[in-house]
Amino acid sequence: MLAPCGVPGPAWRCSCNETQRRAIARQHNRAENLHALHARLFHGHHGTVRLHTLERQSTQAHCLHLVANAVVYRNTIYTQLALDDLSRVPADDELAGLTPTLFEHVNPLGAYTFNTDRPAGQLRPLRVPQAA
Repeated sequence: MLAPCGVPGPAWRCSCNETQRRAIARQHNRAENLHALHARLFHGHHGTVRLHTLERQSTQAHCLHLVANAVVYRNTIYTQLALDDLSRVPADDELAGLTPTLFEHVNPLGAYTFNTDRPAGQLRPLRVPQAA
């Protein structure tokens, strides 16, 4: 596939402005990350919708978006908590690479336990990385 400028690849690579090219590539990566999160959450039937009625398919899609939004919200809260806990202010280019669509901590097949002794709305403490 040739872009309008004759360069092989997507059209956004032809943008003459380096800043604009980087912003478009970052947005493209965010969309791919969100798609990967949806794929991780919707693992049954290998991501294929097998419901027969449009209403049930729509309900399934809405549920997927609800769970994905919950993961993004949780990641946003804990990312901000981690940033507040840092001893230095991160550079702008470091902050630009952050995304709330990480899902390595999501276990779509496992059982979850919840601590009911902790008051509602109280966040669990951040894990402190072990020195290597």
